Amino acid sequence: MDDLRGVILSLFTAAAWAVAPMAFASAGRCIGAFRVNLLRIAIASIVLALFLAITCVIPAWRPVLPRSTEVLWLVISGVCGMAVGDAMYYSSLILLGPRRALQLLTISPIGSALLAWGWLGETLRPTELAGIGVVLAAIAYAIYVERAAEGDLQREPGQVSNLGVVFGIFAALFGGAGAVLARQAFTSQPDLNPLAATAVRVGSAGLALWLVPLVTGTIGGVVRSMADRHVRSRILIGSAAGPIFGMFCYVAALKYAKAGTVSTLSSMSPIVIIPLVAWRYKTRVRKRAIAAAVLAVAGVALISWQP
Repeated sequence: MDDLRGVILSLFTAAAWAVAPMAFASAGRCIGAFRVNLLRIAIASIVLALFLAITCVIPAWRPVLPRSTEVLWLVISGVCGMAVGDAMYYSSLILLGPRRALQLLTISPIGSALLAWGWLGETLRPTELAGIGVVLAAIAYAIYVERAAEGDLQREPGQVSNLGVVFGIFAALFGGAGAVLARQAFTSQPDLNPLAATAVRVGSAGLALWLVPLVTGTIGGVVRSMADRHVRSRILIGSAAGPIFGMFCYVAALKYAKAGTVSTLSSMSPIVIIPLVAWRYKTRVRKRAIAAAVLAVAGVALISWQP
């Protein structure tokens, strides 16, 4: 049974992950998707490591650290979901634009739920299944509404391309697998601290990604990208929202709720991003988009309902 804390944390994740892609897409058009991914994960790794070090020093805050087996699960989860999955996602983000790239991630919950069922033996109550179905229907309807608004979509960056769609699909699949792998760590060590788990997951992904500029000798160029004020501000805003606050909420949610539920609720970013895009790119929020949001809320209520 899902804990209400997992539902709330998943919704916070969706909100954070709606803000982050808008900032990262803006920076990525200046320096490229891969450099954005490198910089945001480096910043997140450093900040999370500092937070974890502070909690370890203060006795009252000392967290339960992962054991060697759980570290392995978190490392594999970080490399799969963040190093590989996010690298593909940010490539999709630059090609398709923030809203279209987020739309493709809606297939991630289906993969997460099936993998969690087959691997972890997680089963969902009928109300949870109904709620997940309603949320996914709301997201699909929101996507339909956006596609019908071609005039507004022309104002947004990016365009539909085969390569962008392929990157987006693989990003969703790897992201869903990463969620199940992280959930495995909490299943085998229930008292594991979410901050410690997040630091290990993000840090391992960062180490894997930074091997590329280390081998190619381009570390200096990546670091110098932060000298541009526009890029720096977008990277910092996106990092604070996405891999720091959003990822902490995401990993913490996996401690309290099933992987399929967390993936579904975290995938509500396409709905959350509608008013953000309307504000940023001066597009209209249609009544049908509001209806999709109301439908999504109804789905969340079903998932949260404890009979």
